[in-house]
Amino acid sequence: MDKREHALLVVNELADIRDEIFSQIVNWGLTFPLKELGEAFEVGDSFEFNINTFEDTDDEELNQLIATFHSINNTIQHFADRFSIEDEDIEEIRSMEDHLAEEWIFGGEDIDSEEEEEEGQEQDEEE
Repeated sequence: MDKREHALLVVNELADIRDEIFSQIVNWGLTFPLKELGEAFEVGDSFEFNINTFEDTDDEELNQLIATFHSINNTIQHFADRFSIEDEDIEEIRSMEDHLAEEWIFGGEDIDSEEEEEEGQEQDEEE
């Protein structure tokens, strides 16, 4: 795997993390500092939020989440600029995601440590 291919994987993972953090921003924001906005929605309602909705509050925790969101977004942009990564490249990587995850699991060092742990448990049970 060359450096650009690895950068694609990094961007893909960071995008997933960024998306999860955004979900937490929406959940935290509508539960605490913007509770009245959250109460305006009913189960089943659909609304598309953006990060600007949650900025400029006095909620320290929400502001930390937003700072993390922006930091990850800046890192994604850095990798995209440095390695000429386009949206199409990310879509291609996401379509291969399951295959790549399997390669990571079976190619990682964690397999050995799990096997050793299982062997240790079997020995404990025999004693």
